[in-house]
Amino acid sequence: MTAYSGDSGRRGSITVEAAIVIPVVILSIVAIIYIVLIMYQKAFMQAVVDDAASKGATAWDRSFNSLETIKVEKENLGSRGLYWRIYDSEKASRQHVVEEYMNRKYERYGILREIDRQSRVELEDFLIYKKLTVSLESSFRIPVGGLLDMFGIDSQYTIKVRSEAVVNEPVEFIRNTDFILDMERKLERRYPDLKNLVDETRGVM
Repeated sequence: MTAYSGDSGRRGSITVEAAIVIPVVILSIVAIIYIVLIMYQKAFMQAVVDDAASKGATAWDRSFNSLETIKVEKENLGSRGLYWRIYDSEKASRQHVVEEYMNRKYERYGILREIDRQSRVELEDFLIYKKLTVSLESSFRIPVGGLLDMFGIDSQYTIKVRSEAVVNEPVEFIRNTDFILDMERKLERRYPDLKNLVDETRGVM
């Protein structure tokens, strides 16, 4: 009778231990899997914004409709005028094309279901060069978010990624540089005192 009672107690303690340990092990496995998925999602989002910024900057000075091919439309060649860089009336529409491309690619290969997303594409003009900035922010719900809410911890996880690319136009840069040098020579011939000032400026630089 005593031996039977001991065996029963041992089985009972094993049952209690299993009831505590098994849920902890399962939650740990789920947490590890979710962390791996989050790491993949962040790396994928960064790759998407890098690609969108790179292709957008590459095709910015062209008449493009699709960033998948960056195809130049023959009928649009020359339609933008000679001085479109001073005031780019198509800036907003081109930013929208880049944003659509980024969102389309992100939705095609994303693996986690998001609850909120904010995307932004902005072109900054620094006179000497232009820079395209692409950012993406997505929020995801943590699987055990209900338990976290009980302890006052946010049940959402937000990933923010950002990428920048310079709009490289070597032909336009050379053209503008030559224009500035030509204007400088003409002004120096007309105003000799200006040559001394320019020479001093070059010396300082």
